Amino acid sequence: MQRGPLVQDALVKSAEDRPGKVAVRAEDGEATFAELLSHSLSLAASLQNAGLQAGDRVALFMENSLACATAVFGVLFAGGTFVMVNAQTKEDRLTYIL
Repeated sequence: MQRGPLVQDALVKSAEDRPGKVAVRAEDGEATFAELLSHSLSLAASLQNAGLQAGDRVALFMENSLACATAVFGVLFAGGTFVMVNAQTKEDRLTYIL
């Protein structure tokens, strides 16, 4: 069964086509497409080394940031599925979600 393009494929293409262009700009910094790809692939390798397997779900409990963008792509490149959890979520709701 063939798969269509995935979100992370767009990052790879953008890093190939315009590596030096800013991909993410946030309060905690900015990254070019090439930097975002590199950091995301590094995180993906770390996640896989820690035992993440294809289809595993990863909750991202983070503020919107450069680190969050890297985490999203890192999880996707590792084969996981991310679930964004608002950083303002109260403990009882967070317990329910997780």
